[in-house]
Amino acid sequence: MKKVICVFVLGVVLLLCLYACSQKEVKAGSVKILADGQEYAPLSNLIFSLKDGLAADAERKQPAAIENELTVISVKDDISVLIEGETPGVYTLFNEELKELYYRSDHFEVPAESGVFICSIEVTWGDETEYKGYQYFFKFAK
Repeated sequence: MKKVICVFVLGVVLLLCLYACSQKEVKAGSVKILADGQEYAPLSNLIFSLKDGLAADAERKQPAAIENELTVISVKDDISVLIEGETPGVYTLFNEELKELYYRSDHFEVPAESGVFICSIEVTWGDETEYKGYQYFFKFAK
């Protein structure tokens, strides 16, 4: 009888563990823009995901399609990107004419010249078995 109860309890524990693992959700970090002591949230866009072996792609937005949705951040002294999470991002910077100044750089670099710029950051959150990729956009003037 004790053996049957132990097997039953172990079975229930195993089922609960399997259920908890199947409910795992990708934990996304956050992306923030820091400019002259102020904090700003970029526009985000889901671009791909993988869960339970099923992959899905979404629309990658281009700066021309979203530039009017972005508020211009005026920068006098300093601007930086803060990614809170376990993954780095890649950065693409566009000028006012939407010409690429750099593409998929591993760091954010403020251009020497003045003007209005749009930055696209791509970040993937998760692990090799389950993940989500996002684009983040912000516009700034210096």
